Amino acid sequence: MEKMNLAKRMLIVTIVAMFHQSIKSQVKITYAMDSPGLVLMSQDVSKYETIDHSYLNLIYHVKTKASANDTEMQFEDDMILLIGKKYTSFYSKNLHELDVKRDSIIKLYGGATSEQGWQGYAIRTDLKKKELTVDNRVPFTKEVCRYTEPSPQMKWSIENSVDSVFGYKCQKATTEYGGRKYIVWFTRDIPISTGPWKFAGLPGIILKATDTEHNFSFECIGLTQQTLPIVNYTWRYKNMSKTEWVKFERNMYEHAGLFIASTGARVIIMDNSEKGCHPISEQLSLFYNPMER
Repeated sequence: MEKMNLAKRMLIVTIVAMFHQSIKSQVKITYAMDSPGLVLMSQDVSKYETIDHSYLNLIYHVKTKASANDTEMQFEDDMILLIGKKYTSFYSKNLHELDVKRDSIIKLYGGATSEQGWQGYAIRTDLKKKELTVDNRVPFTKEVCRYTEPSPQMKWSIENSVDSVFGYKCQKATTEYGGRKYIVWFTRDIPISTGPWKFAGLPGIILKATDTEHNFSFECIGLTQQTLPIVNYTWRYKNMSKTEWVKFERNMYEHAGLFIASTGARVIIMDNSEKGCHPISEQLSLFYNPMER
């Protein structure tokens, strides 16, 4: 058994090392959590390149399942969609606000980390090249993994059903993508062929989207015409293929205990039961539920 555990440990450390220049360089912090999970560290957003400006901005309330046993989606986040003439950008509003306040938070608490359920990906679409750039933050580290892919060509079935979302008359459409079936609501009143996450290709902006198994939902809760910069941060990215990222992410969740140990982080679970407060086990495995499976 010890040999098997050692083999697993070596496997995860090897996988992590592929994407980290130096695991030991990560800040070693003890995290106190109510339940086992992965949290994201804040990033420095003071240095960036402005590549476009938005003319329309939407905020979506995002919900996801926290575990396989959930009957409802427990994790929540708010995400921003910036729409420019050359690019769109979709990212966590809460995580960005944490980034902006990171210096003052670090001074007070020694570290600035996300809540569980905040989305660690950011998607930028090059409208001319029809290409997505996806940046994924690696939990408990300052690493950001990046891959690019062609914009998905989703095949939509538009139905006659109508509903109101954020005060706009919307029409129903369905599609299958990444191994899941989705139902979305789009409005022709805003004839822009985009939406949250990777959704696009309809004759109007998508204001609401859910998968048929109720694992994920996006719903518009805000819309402004304020001009905001669309930027590319000058972070240290680790470029890889989409296939490499999916493999890494799966291992990160399925072997979460070993992954966390490899980053140098120490996680303490605040347990009120007889077990009491305790560090997580290296055998810890977390619910892996990607939008593309």
